[in-house]
Amino acid sequence: MRYIYPTIKLHAGSSLGNLATFVQLDPEGNIHGLWSAADNSFYLGRLSIEFSSDGRKVVPVETVFEPLCQTTLFRESGLEISKKIRIAFSDNLESPQDELRRVFLEIDARNTSASASELRIVVNLTFPAMPSPLFTKKPPAEETNKQFSTSHDSRSVTVRELSTSGKLVVRFSEPASIMVSDGKTAHVEFEISIPAGETVSLKTTLMIEPSSGPNISPAAQVNRNWTRSNDSSAALDKLLQASDILTPSGIINRGIYWAKANTVQVQHRFRSGFGFTNDPPQDIVVVRDLAWYIMGCDYLNPAFSRKLIDLTEKYCYHTDGKLTEFIHAGEIKPELHDYDLNINDDTPLFILALLHHAKLSGEQEFTGRAFRLASRAANYILSQVKNGLVYCDANGTNVMGIASWRNIIDDYNLTGYVTEINAECVEALRAVSELAEMAGEKSEAERYLTEAKKIEENVLSKLRQDGKSLFYLNIDQKGIPHADVTGDLVFPALFNVGDRELRRKIVDRLFEEDLWTVYGARTVAGKDPTYDPKFGMNLMGGVWPNLTAWFAMAAAEFYPGRIAEAMEKIYTISEVGNPAEFGNVVPGEFPERLHGDDFTSMGMGMSPWMPPTYLWLAIEGLLGFDARRKTARINPNLPSDWRFLCAFGIPVRGKRISIVVYQGAVYTDSDIECSLPVYRGEFTHLKHSDELRVFKFTDSHGTRMFAFSPVKFEGNASIPLNEHSEEIDFKLGANELKEIDVEEAD
Repeated sequence: MRYIYPTIKLHAGSSLGNLATFVQLDPEGNIHGLWSAADNSFYLGRLSIEFSSDGRKVVPVETVFEPLCQTTLFRESGLEISKKIRIAFSDNLESPQDELRRVFLEIDARNTSASASELRIVVNLTFPAMPSPLFTKKPPAEETNKQFSTSHDSRSVTVRELSTSGKLVVRFSEPASIMVSDGKTAHVEFEISIPAGETVSLKTTLMIEPSSGPNISPAAQVNRNWTRSNDSSAALDKLLQASDILTPSGIINRGIYWAKANTVQVQHRFRSGFGFTNDPPQDIVVVRDLAWYIMGCDYLNPAFSRKLIDLTEKYCYHTDGKLTEFIHAGEIKPELHDYDLNINDDTPLFILALLHHAKLSGEQEFTGRAFRLASRAANYILSQVKNGLVYCDANGTNVMGIASWRNIIDDYNLTGYVTEINAECVEALRAVSELAEMAGEKSEAERYLTEAKKIEENVLSKLRQDGKSLFYLNIDQKGIPHADVTGDLVFPALFNVGDRELRRKIVDRLFEEDLWTVYGARTVAGKDPTYDPKFGMNLMGGVWPNLTAWFAMAAAEFYPGRIAEAMEKIYTISEVGNPAEFGNVVPGEFPERLHGDDFTSMGMGMSPWMPPTYLWLAIEGLLGFDARRKTARINPNLPSDWRFLCAFGIPVRGKRISIVVYQGAVYTDSDIECSLPVYRGEFTHLKHSDELRVFKFTDSHGTRMFAFSPVKFEGNASIPLNEHSEEIDFKLGANELKEIDVEEAD
């Protein structure tokens, strides 16, 4: 799956990552930083390439975005050039680092004219990290001031950073004229004659290697690297087969595909373990974001979710059971950073992630471990209860004085009895109770459930506005209640605080037009006096896609169509016609946050936590999936005009299960509970191409065959049936699932 855009309509290029590296590109495929997870260091600040032919600059025309690569096409009077940047990828978490610490660059130049063309290629490299105007993340000063030593021959440039144990080797498949300057820059030129009608190729690899590594023939190394790189696409395709979802909405289908592809871009192996960072490239791991990440990653790569839990258990607990705000996973023994907050959302959210992973893994040994970890955190939560509610006593501002997910707001304090934190803690204590029951600790299950009920009762009696169904944002440390209308109203509804009617009234307020916009949920209502669409990282009125997802999940039991609506709103901006008009928008990536009025993207072009949240919304929102102790249950939340939903290969308890909801019935290969009629049998995939997918379902009642196409498809295709193949005519609308008469096909 790919996007093709005129280069002139793009603001920035792709962010591409794997377990070992992260690279950011501009629309022309120039590199704006190559970073290594192993030592949290930049090995390249900038790589830019210019083409000229017969004295004329060859200009970029269009750019192609794919999950592991970006290709820019250049044209000028009979000359067509393709410049492709791709990264290595492996679905094996134990892959050797040196297999992944490489970036591949391929230039193919084709002469379509009747006479030879002279092509000049100029490559400029800057080795210290450089701030880029295209990306919000800026490298720290120590990275921009690094000192390098540089050496070269006719086919390679080797750069050693003096304070680290690594080196960057840039290898070319062809000889070049190379000049280096002061150890910080290199200038590389190629002069290539292209005969009429011919194509020439130039291959380059950028490899981060140990400083003491052997010297290998540059040409041999380039060819070997490129042979290995062909395995990357197959590895990604294999991973993306998990939670393969088809719906009647093309934009949602594309969003789910790219959500999965983006999720793995920020999975890194740091010094202290496997982690994901909330602002790549860097080594900061935030527990709040990690918890939400796990709840989506469980449906794609549960092995990585387990690694995140391992990291958190080892390094993110304070001795009293509190979960810290963040660590630097690049440190050998990470220091805990909690902004001096006695409580915020990290602690309850990690408990929810533990339960989520335990239910989906089904491993009794892990369940016991999860209960022990969760009970440590839960006991800490209970130690922070004051007057029946969880209480935050921080007196600072911004991150030092905000007990909320909206924690980066200058001159802002949100402490005391915070509704968001209390709602999360109620749900977290329920989760510990459920874990205790799963682990056979019945008395502990009852104790934690009782404590959850106590806090819930106090939330309902003390944090609700007088005579209204809505809750206060908080009651501050002076006892003053704050009735600001913010997106945080969602949390009691999202975490099932109060009865159904109360939650419905909250949801109705959330979807009024001053909070619910064309691109999703505002953090503060437009009518509220505190509304500012830009201030505080857009947390005082901007649109945050993760908040949009929470709104939708809270609304599912009342307005099931809101799930699909929210998913379309979230992803729409990722494929707008002119991304540059919307700021930091990159096709196929989920922006972090938007201006609340004009909806320009003002944060990261690729939010690292939104992709797994989107997958979570699809499976637990659209499908209504819930892993029970022995069986799973679904409660589909589909728009009234949807006839189907397919979910193939959901990872549950060490196997992959598939579910198809079609015209009011459920077809599955596993034990599933649902209020709709359920038929259990076996799925067989007969054809899987970009244009046509055909599968059959066989149970005791016989065989049913289905066909789906993401585009309008009219024509025939060879389908294997029984022991032979048949040519079958198909007529499908875009994103239509249709049942095919098996007897006619035979």
